[in-house]
Amino acid sequence: MPDFDDRLVRDRASGALRDGDVRYVMVRADALMGLFKRLYPSMKHAAFHAFADAVAEQGGKSARRYQALGAQQSSALLRVIEETAPSVGWGVWSFGPVQPQRLSLTVVGSPFVEGHGASVQPVCYAIVGMLRAASSLVLGAPTHVREVRCAAVDGEICVFEAEVRHGNDPDPGL
Repeated sequence: MPDFDDRLVRDRASGALRDGDVRYVMVRADALMGLFKRLYPSMKHAAFHAFADAVAEQGGKSARRYQALGAQQSSALLRVIEETAPSVGWGVWSFGPVQPQRLSLTVVGSPFVEGHGASVQPVCYAIVGMLRAASSLVLGAPTHVREVRCAAVDGEICVFEAEVRHGNDPDPGL
């Protein structure tokens, strides 16, 4: 499967960046995260969750597309996602070993942290959404995902955990 940089088409005539039929847009990380910083606290929570949900939905489409392009096995899918993340400016991703009901992810250089700045709570909701999509495919069931460590909080790295949801367990949130 060609990597993201080889698939990306910059169509200057139409002003579009495309990977197949998926359109991308470049936005400054500080402009995007500035939106969240400007919201009232009661609105910020809902907006962050909506952001995670939207990325899970659309990121899931990307992950399924990667599978269709040749990354059917879990290890191949995770490798493609690790290789794609830096190409789209989402930092350097490293998945931990796949366990029967769990998947972990470490991210160095999250643009969401850099764009937001210091915070008392995690800010990488987009990564939570993408991990929810990927982990559900890899683990074969819907997952709960949470950011257990955020560089916006402690200045280090971001660490995420995905676990299979059981029965009708509601998603406890991020």
